[in-house]
Parts: sequence; structure tokens; C-alpha cells
Amino acid sequence: MPFTNLLRCVIIDDEQQSIDGLRAMLLHRFATEAEVLATGTNPLEAPALLHQYQPDLLFLDVEMPRLSGLDVLRMLPDRKCEVVFTTAYTQYAVDAIKLQAADYLVKPYSIEELGDALRRTREKIMVNSILKKATVTESPLRFAITAQNGVHLIVAAPEIVWVEA
Repeated sequence: MPFTNLLRCVIIDDEQQSIDGLRAMLLHRFATEAEVLATGTNPLEAPALLHQYQPDLLFLDVEMPRLSGLDVLRMLPDRKCEVVFTTAYTQYAVDAIKLQAADYLVKPYSIEELGDALRRTREKIMVNSILKKATVTESPLRFAITAQNGVHLIVAAPEIVWVEA
């Protein structure tokens, strides 16, 4: 899926008040960075909403009736969007990391925390897009890297394991 600068989002949370609060923050503080395509209060709706709207980002509550957000994510092994958990519980963070969530926001979260989550998610999407393009082409994308000792290296993207700035 091609990525634009505007994150296309779906929100799944069993509490309408939480959906409304997140939607309001996105609309009033991050309108140039994210748009809400759809929302749902039933976690069983998640696969259909993701299929219908093809979002870049899914905001997902953890503790919900019928199905937890973690269970929803496990049902989507080939998901094409990033996930940010929005929950009142800290104890599920390790499970979220194991499921490769882009971020984990603990309610009540601040505007700054939401902004940081959007930034990290956008960066993750951009890096994944670059790496996907690099592995698809016949001649892999190469980067010129200067090491701390001043040595210049030319490295193919698939060979890069870790980058830190």
C-alpha cells in the first residue's frame, strides 16, 4: 500500500467516550497528520473494517468484551497496518511488543504522547516501505554510511540489521 504523509486511521474501542476523545484529539491537534476513516465498539468488527478501509494505523483498545485487542491482533497475522494500543492497563505492554505493535498508550494519555505515537508509527511505516522496495528490486538499495571511526561503507539495505541515530 502506498504511504502518504496523512495517516489513515481506524479506531476500535468498546467505550464510545474513548473513541470520541481520541477522534477529537486527532481532529483538533493532528488534522494534517492523521484522519479517522472509521470507528467501532465491537472488536469482532475489526477484520471487516480493516478490509474495507485499508488504514495505515489501527488504534486498538486491549480489554473489551467478547475479544481482547490482543486477540484481535492475533486474528490478523497478515495485517497491513500498524497498531497502537490505547488502554488503561500497563500489564499488556509486553504482549503488545511481541505482537509488533507500533506503540502502546496508557489512558489517560496526553496530546504529546499521542503525537509521539503518531511520529513513531509514521517512521516505522516509512522504514518498512523503504526496506520493502529495497528487497523487491533486482539491485538492492544501497546506503553510504560513515562509521564512528571515519570509515566509509556502502551497504545494501537487506544487510542492515540495526540503525541508530
